[in-house]
Amino acid sequence: MPDALRRTKQLNIASLTPAAISAYFDNVYTTYEWLMSSLSSDEVYYEFPNRLRRPLIFYLGHTAVFYINKLCSAGVLTEEQRPNPHYEDIFAVGVDEMSWDDMADDHFEWPPVADVWKYRRAVKALVLEAIPALDWSAPVTRDMHKQWSVLMSIEHENIHLETSSVLIRELPVEKTRAPDGWAVAPSFGMPPKNKFVHMHGGTVRMGKPSDVVLSPAYGWDCEFGDETHQVGEFEVTQFKVSNAEWLAFVNDKGYEKQELWSEEGWRWCTFSKARHPHFWVPLDASKYRFRTMFEEIDMPWDWPVEVNHLEAYAYCQWRGDGFRLITEPEWRLIAGFPDSYAKDVAARDPGFGSKPTDLSSGYNKDLLFGSSTPVNFFKPNEQGIYDAFGNVWELSSSEYRGLAGFQEHSLYMDFSTPCFDGKHDLILGGSWISTGNESSVHARYGFRRHFFQHAGFRVVRPIHKENVYETEESLHQYIHFHYGKPADLLPWEFGPTAALEFPKRCAELCIQHASAPEVEAALDIGCAVGRSTFELARAARFAKGIDYSHAFADFANSLRDKREVSYKYTFQGDLKKTGTAAVPSDIDCSRVEFAQGDAHLLDTDRQYDMVLGANLIDRLHSPMQFVRSVHEVVKQGGVLVLTSPYTWLEEFTPKKNWLGGYVDAEGNEVTTFDTLKVELGKHFDLVTDVPLPFLIYEHARKFQWSVAHATVWRRR
Repeated sequence: MPDALRRTKQLNIASLTPAAISAYFDNVYTTYEWLMSSLSSDEVYYEFPNRLRRPLIFYLGHTAVFYINKLCSAGVLTEEQRPNPHYEDIFAVGVDEMSWDDMADDHFEWPPVADVWKYRRAVKALVLEAIPALDWSAPVTRDMHKQWSVLMSIEHENIHLETSSVLIRELPVEKTRAPDGWAVAPSFGMPPKNKFVHMHGGTVRMGKPSDVVLSPAYGWDCEFGDETHQVGEFEVTQFKVSNAEWLAFVNDKGYEKQELWSEEGWRWCTFSKARHPHFWVPLDASKYRFRTMFEEIDMPWDWPVEVNHLEAYAYCQWRGDGFRLITEPEWRLIAGFPDSYAKDVAARDPGFGSKPTDLSSGYNKDLLFGSSTPVNFFKPNEQGIYDAFGNVWELSSSEYRGLAGFQEHSLYMDFSTPCFDGKHDLILGGSWISTGNESSVHARYGFRRHFFQHAGFRVVRPIHKENVYETEESLHQYIHFHYGKPADLLPWEFGPTAALEFPKRCAELCIQHASAPEVEAALDIGCAVGRSTFELARAARFAKGIDYSHAFADFANSLRDKREVSYKYTFQGDLKKTGTAAVPSDIDCSRVEFAQGDAHLLDTDRQYDMVLGANLIDRLHSPMQFVRSVHEVVKQGGVLVLTSPYTWLEEFTPKKNWLGGYVDAEGNEVTTFDTLKVELGKHFDLVTDVPLPFLIYEHARKFQWSVAHATVWRRR
């Protein structure tokens, strides 16, 4: 890009001057116009690069209008100073993509392009006149609406620099022209092998501090907050997934295998008829070129692949066993910023304290190049991770939501909260065109899963430990326990029939104490083969079951899809009988989802109305870790039900980790219930506790009869 437009780091809001803020504004405003001048003719401004968005004429006017509307709202400008109230109406509100089949219905009569450029010049003059008239002598905080409105408007234009670039990239290449100084990065052929890096996990503290000493830069409302997460061990690829790696997925017909896709993803895939990434240009069945912003080039196999969240999820499923996208807390670990409140964050923040405009920065961002770079172009960070910031955004598995302590900013009430809907996921780390706030460690942006951005991903896999529940014998025993017919489970009239259908009774106990007859979501931790999860779906619009056993989770998903599956159970010795596991006909399987997961490492990005942990705690390696963190997945007022016979065995739980069943150093007997009341009592109220018998069938003449202790807790 031209030297005059070389990007500058975010302003230090603790020590601003009118000259500094004016220069920053001029740089951002002019850079946006530099990008928007890249269309081949005025007619192109009225075309729809993407039918889910506005035409580009809207975005040419929108960022200028935003300055006027926000500065008027804050009292910086008067209503009489508005350059064109009609423009400030029609260019005011963009669109958030809804479903991929929602086509834009645009009835506006947009003004001539030349008039919009003239309007932009008038706005620029007004803003440059307004900035020196404000008092910048004190550190700028969010409650200083006049000064904050100026910063907000500038960073809003930085966002549209990026989103508009995606739209321009979606135009036919002949309708664009590269602006002066646009530079595409090189490709060096095939990338190196993408090895996994072991991460030890640890404590992560997230949220942008309000203290301008700790964080002396502008931030959006969704960035502020303070919450802590415990992250377990995991492994993550050192590079973002490359075009070369993605080609294997394409060649294996990954776009045609429904079993790899989420339900939402498969609907998008079939609707869009996708067979390759959006910016790949097919030449024939097996050869591709690549669309950059302004040209088609030979495929840069060592650049990161650019896909949407739905595609990235399918790729992880294709990789197999527990592979997934990164979470926000994990990303902060690999980026080297586990504590957002540490005193050195501002100095190390790539969007604030480092040099952003040359190769020495170590990141492809701030328009250093007008494209991605090879995944190994820059050196890795101290964690061994390449491109933790820049190049392409990092797609994550974390839903877009407010952090603990979130508060809307009154100047822009609808910036974040309309997207806290479970349909938007976080992207992190910025891209090659991210600048200003977007390139900061605190940046948190949410996009719909089918949304195209300059975004890629890396693959995470958990650390797998030996699991005694993966054997076929154990699987079939649990299937029989969950789904066996009463007469097959207990073929004796004099037996303990009250102990049958234990998983169903556990779910009923949850439902009995739920806050409403129908709730939003339920979580079954240690779900085994899933009977309780299905039963929870009677009262929950979404019921998720997780189990550490891949075999159990895979079976539960298979049963969900087929509704009926045959299995074998032992009759005597080597003699087997055939049973049928079936989901009751009145249960809606579309409400249910199963996944492999670890009770020690709960995903805290979502909270649930009902949480069940049936016969779980005495089979965990570190049950205290679970007990002390489970409150993070229970909604306020939600119910937690734990059942356990308290069968503590060192083969599952080291004795030092038992919650009860021992004598402490002072000679006191410690029971599990005593420990639960102390630890869970920090966040829950005990509602009731009841005995809950259960019967496990071994063969036709041998059974395990036990009595679990069921405790019911309500989250404060």
